[in-house]
Amino acid sequence: MNEIFVYDKGIYHEADAEEVLPGSKGLNHIGFFFGWVCDSNLESDSVGNEFADEIAAFRRREITGPDLLRVLGGTLASDMLSPIGNEFAKRYYDSGTYFDDYAELFDGEVLSMYGVENNWENYERVKQMIGERFSGMNRGQG
Repeated sequence: MNEIFVYDKGIYHEADAEEVLPGSKGLNHIGFFFGWVCDSNLESDSVGNEFADEIAAFRRREITGPDLLRVLGGTLASDMLSPIGNEFAKRYYDSGTYFDDYAELFDGEVLSMYGVENNWENYERVKQMIGERFSGMNRGQG
């Protein structure tokens, strides 16, 4: 059995988020990424089966990605992603490139990455950004 790799946890960011921007949440950037995973059908079979109702609610836009991730414990880990999802997460999320892209996407709009609101407009922007990277990596770019 493979060891589970933790990419990120909301708890890693909550204290920093509160210090930088009281009332902000450190889970949004992780939840947006996991939302993209689910929209792209790159979640693991086990997560897809165990949380089918919650993922369906996300796909119907009844709950946001950060809200979905909270239901799953606030952690982004390798056992939550398909093999393709893990390959991409290692190359993009774990390398730090996702954080650089996220900061650039919202540059000048918020004081820090923790100021990005948990809403569908922001998610759609992040979804497009991640999708472009995913397409580029599949074509051998980036």
